[in-house]
Amino acid sequence: MRTSFIALAALAAIGAGAYGGLNDLLPSPVQGAFDKVAAAAGRSGSSAVAKPVQAEATGVAVEAVAAKPETVSARFAAVGSLVSEESVQLAAEQPGRLVSINFTDGDRVAANAPVLKFDDTLLMAELQDLEARLALAEANYKRAQSLSKSGYATDTARDQAIADRAIAKAAVELVKVRLGKTEIRAPFEGVVGFRLASIGAYVPAGQPIVNLESIDTLKVDFRVPETRLADVKIGLGVSVSVDAYPGRTFEGKIYAIDPLVDVNGRALKVRARLDNGERLLRPGLFARIDVTADETQSVVVIPESALVPRGSENIVYRVRDGKAVETPVRLGERRVGEVEIVDGVASDEMVVVAGQQRLRDGSAVRVVDPARQAAAAPVKAAR
Repeated sequence: MRTSFIALAALAAIGAGAYGGLNDLLPSPVQGAFDKVAAAAGRSGSSAVAKPVQAEATGVAVEAVAAKPETVSARFAAVGSLVSEESVQLAAEQPGRLVSINFTDGDRVAANAPVLKFDDTLLMAELQDLEARLALAEANYKRAQSLSKSGYATDTARDQAIADRAIAKAAVELVKVRLGKTEIRAPFEGVVGFRLASIGAYVPAGQPIVNLESIDTLKVDFRVPETRLADVKIGLGVSVSVDAYPGRTFEGKIYAIDPLVDVNGRALKVRARLDNGERLLRPGLFARIDVTADETQSVVVIPESALVPRGSENIVYRVRDGKAVETPVRLGERRVGEVEIVDGVASDEMVVVAGQQRLRDGSAVRVVDPARQAAAAPVKAAR
């Protein structure tokens, strides 16, 4: 009996040692499972069965934010071109030889200042001839009048003298007009461009010689779709930006709306005026125009990172009942890091902003807080 008890004690000691050695060799997750099984067996006896460990929360980990509502002024964008307040191509009304140019390319000239002069030698000689003829016609007219009163001249002779005097006067006036056209004056104050003729050149009638531009104020011409007809009004403010001055805008106001809608593009032509006192802007520049309407509207805004391009459209993933719902959206105005949603997402709906690459419509999702996730991440020991 004593021998049997000693044998059983030895076997128990060997078993305990084997369990301890095996316990040291097992990986920690397996070891933990064995410990839980052993503890359960200790509590419930040899007939107890180990309960499975509860699984972690399922679903793709994503970051999501709520779409926020905002009230903004109704705005829309357009593109157009800058146009001079006044613009003209100076040209000769009659052919002649250019004898004087009273400006340098790019000069500023005053209104009515003499700009170009053509040779008037022949016209001056013609004027002298016609003035002499007019003097003779005047003398003949006076003589005919006197003789007619005395009864020594017929009415026909008197009428002929009257007609000759009128013809001579008209001829003199015509030459004076032609003489006036040998000098070209600036019709308004502005800046001249580059001349296209030199002194001594024979210039045909109608040939442009130099352009004159009034640029202290500028017009901006642009088109808006017919659907915006109700939003466009005289006096609305516009913000104009050009590529020449990135990050800077120039303010103006709409002052004219074309009464006709272009039937080809179904667009409405609109014109605004803006101050150019610094003379930074130039006619012909491509312009981007932001029009701010009087009315306000409610919009939904989401981070731009929520957008997923899909062919010609954009989609977002809304989070609903723990599932990702793929939703096409119609975009409004883009801002820095944000975009307005015209249709597709309602205010306060949760949209995924990170982790969309692993999603598809109906995927189970788990919204995580990036700050907590970063705090809970284990710090790697330095080697």
